[in-house]
Amino acid sequence: MNDIGKSMGIYFYTLGLIQIIAIFAIKHFTNNIYIDLQFLGCMVAGNFLMKHHEKTRKIVIITCGLFILIIIGTFLYATFGTLPEAASWKIMGFPIEGSNAEQYLRISALIAGIVYAIPFFLLRSRKAIKEFNNY
Repeated sequence: MNDIGKSMGIYFYTLGLIQIIAIFAIKHFTNNIYIDLQFLGCMVAGNFLMKHHEKTRKIVIITCGLFILIIIGTFLYATFGTLPEAASWKIMGFPIEGSNAEQYLRISALIAGIVYAIPFFLLRSRKAIKEFNNY
């Protein structure tokens, strides 16, 4: 990876586009309106990361770190906690019910953790620090 700022900018633009597509897909498949405005943050972060803004790098690191902590808590709760028999979860508007709710919650938390761990660790690298300080 030659330019971490540009790569992370593209990564966040892609996340934002996936979230926009997910809004329309959820409307189509569940006939529910689920508007997640997180795509705006992803687009803005992607734009400023491509321009190598040091403050944006720090904000993204802190935000991703908080998301990772929340996701780890969710994963641990789904793994070691006991969910009620009638537990019902909605992940991006899709209902998760029944005996497989814990399994889907664990898998979703794991995937979300990986999505936020990638920018967290890449933007904390020595190369990224040097790159963002040079601009």
